[in-house]
Amino acid sequence: MSNKHLFVVDPINNLNLKLDTSMHFAKSLIQHGQYCFITNIEKISWISKNRYPHAMVRQLKFSPTSSQISLSEEKKVSIDDFKTIHIRKEPPVNYNYLHTTLLLENAPKETIVLNSPRALRDYNEKITPLLFPQHSIKTLISYSEKEIYRFLDEFSLKKIILKPMNLFSGKGIIALDKSKDSKEFIESSIQQITKNGQQPIIIQEFLDEIYQGELRVFTARGKCISWAKKVPAQGNFLANTRNGASLEPYSPEKSLVDMVEKITKELYKKGIYYTGIDIIKDKISEINITSPRLLCVKENPEQAFAKLAEDLLDFIDKK
Repeated sequence: MSNKHLFVVDPINNLNLKLDTSMHFAKSLIQHGQYCFITNIEKISWISKNRYPHAMVRQLKFSPTSSQISLSEEKKVSIDDFKTIHIRKEPPVNYNYLHTTLLLENAPKETIVLNSPRALRDYNEKITPLLFPQHSIKTLISYSEKEIYRFLDEFSLKKIILKPMNLFSGKGIIALDKSKDSKEFIESSIQQITKNGQQPIIIQEFLDEIYQGELRVFTARGKCISWAKKVPAQGNFLANTRNGASLEPYSPEKSLVDMVEKITKELYKKGIYYTGIDIIKDKISEINITSPRLLCVKENPEQAFAKLAEDLLDFIDKK
């Protein structure tokens, strides 16, 4: 068990293997003498005769000369056979996702589940920044159109972002500008994304600094592993690589590193081992914990993932 690691991911055909953190991480662990396997949430089950849940898994193998991945035949394995289980399924955090965390919370204490299943239920990626208000963008979470207008007036906001609660990579995000958009368009946009007040949304101040780029810092155990700047494509405000954003190297000031590590050390105490924090200007917009991407351009990506693998193995040795 001590050198087997299970990654709970989306179907491998849906992954961008060039950028996917789970696959790069697994490859680095294998290079450190470990064995890595993958499964999907639909393939995790629990039968009453067994002490622990089980999963249908495939072993990962990587070509030493290319990015090609090969998979073994699928087999049924009890989750207590793994030293670590990495829950890295992309949002939405829906009932099926929450059901999986309930199953994996019953792993034996010798099996480390990252991030903690309870933490994945308790902390929403878009809500968590509100726990650190002095470091987060002005934000409202509400169903109410009236509450949204009160929020705009209270902070004298002209430009805002509307975000769905449980999507990712810029999906469903709308930018509104009171100086340019008609009242009718703003009202219809709010009604559309809240489903006429039946669904909560995130409303944030729009910071023009987004056009210069959004920072992504990946952390493990409260320590910064890598930094990158995501610069939106020309004419776009979405700083996601899936939306055409480009990556640039970034060297943070010590004050920014200190802020991030203070926050992530607090989150680590709550069972959040990995985070991917997005920062605009010097304010946090999101704290990604379900499947945070490690993005780096300054150093060789293999070096960053080797650092991540070594940190995990050190953590295991000290448990």
